[in-house]
Amino acid sequence: MSAPISSPTTPLANQAVADKLSDMSFRFPQFLMAEGLHPGNVLEYFYQSPFYLQLDGPESLNDKVRKNELRPEEVPYTEGTVYELVGMNKEAEAGNVPLSIFVIQRVKQRKAGFRTGPGGQPVPCRRAAQQMFYIIAGNAYKAPCLGRLLERQLTMAFTRVDDILNTCKETFGMSSSGLLQGDDNELTEKALESTEDAEVSQGGVPMEVGSDEGSDTSSSSSSSESEDDDEGGRGLKRRERFGWP
Repeated sequence: MSAPISSPTTPLANQAVADKLSDMSFRFPQFLMAEGLHPGNVLEYFYQSPFYLQLDGPESLNDKVRKNELRPEEVPYTEGTVYELVGMNKEAEAGNVPLSIFVIQRVKQRKAGFRTGPGGQPVPCRRAAQQMFYIIAGNAYKAPCLGRLLERQLTMAFTRVDDILNTCKETFGMSSSGLLQGDDNELTEKALESTEDAEVSQGGVPMEVGSDEGSDTSSSSSSSESEDDDEGGRGLKRRERFGWP
């Protein structure tokens, strides 16, 4: 268990301590063995943690209630910091420590613009959530802030993209510039080679680009010869069919 220290008094100091506590965890085995952990004593368990002692716990409204300096019913109308239990799972409600999850919130209370409401009733303070804490199976943690979560997700995303690029470079043997911009000449040559290989395998001859007039003449003469052959063949078939000489 961490020893109590003087809590910071300025918001900047509070934030510095909160950032430091983000990498810490707390567990009090003696308390768990003697008292267990349930909704009735989870705040008392949290009071032993550095999250409470090294922030403004000793000056909080919770501590004033513990010292009988403030009645519980007066807390909503008093300025200051409040640590309160805001959530738990069914196992925590039943006192099942190994599966329990408690959520504790640090709230800052400030006086409203007017002191009393209709009929002279006191007006509750305005409340602003500051930090969240989790107690999971007896281990207390400070929840990361939204900015840190986003930073972590962005870092993981960029790391993943870098891994993909490295894998592509190793697999295809391409440089980073070639991978991102593309090598048109190399891709074109590979495409032509694959086309020629396919034609040869099918028994054909690769076509040459830019044929001259001679090739056109030979093709036309070949077509005319084939037409004559067709005409002669049809005449022979007619003579055989009708017995013409």
